Amino acid sequence: MNTTANVTALYAAPCITTAVVDAASLLVAPFPSPSALLLTAPVALDNLASLHSFYIHSHSVPVNWAIHAAAVPILKVSILLLLAVATAARGATGKTIKTAATSLPSLPSQYAHLFSTDAGLAIAAAYVAYYTTLSPSVGTFAMAVFGAEWLTARLVLAAVGRRRAIMVGAVGVVATEAAMIVGHHAWEGTPQAIVAGPAAAIAAAPLCMQLDVAIWAGWLPRVAALLAAGT
Repeated sequence: MNTTANVTALYAAPCITTAVVDAASLLVAPFPSPSALLLTAPVALDNLASLHSFYIHSHSVPVNWAIHAAAVPILKVSILLLLAVATAARGATGKTIKTAATSLPSLPSQYAHLFSTDAGLAIAAAYVAYYTTLSPSVGTFAMAVFGAEWLTARLVLAAVGRRRAIMVGAVGVVATEAAMIVGHHAWEGTPQAIVAGPAAAIAAAPLCMQLDVAIWAGWLPRVAALLAAGT
């Protein structure tokens, strides 16, 4: 399997797994009527309020909201970590190297490749660009969030190495997906957003929960006003 196929598989696997589980559960025990409205509600991919409303509609119960508030950042870092394992430049040796400035201490060589590009960085940059077109304020917030998550993933990779990073990333994906599925089935009573609308979920899920947390904390009053106005 080539690198492109590996990247695609790593990125798509959590969404596909979630969709299969939720679709199967719909056949066994259909969700109540609110989910039916969610499945047919139109979503404007070029409108921030529409995306936010679509996503938050299926995360309105406090317990499920809290589960997603904690799980989404971990899931994103885990996916970025797996993408870094698959696509980042190799070169960690575990030895130390001298920095350019003699006044600075030596650094482990695995950290010399910390800022090399990878597929996760490209995906994060694409999302930041997309959210910026919806709202410059949200674009700035997205840049901070995605940047911190990508850097966290690269720090974990540098610290634990590629083999352990695969285990860390896989456990992170499985654990967070399991927690979110339980949140939807046990508390919310609606399917995950990827089942309700795949395109809208791919557009909204990477940021809308963290955006909602920031608004709840009172950090983004301008964005809150935009959402309240439906723009």
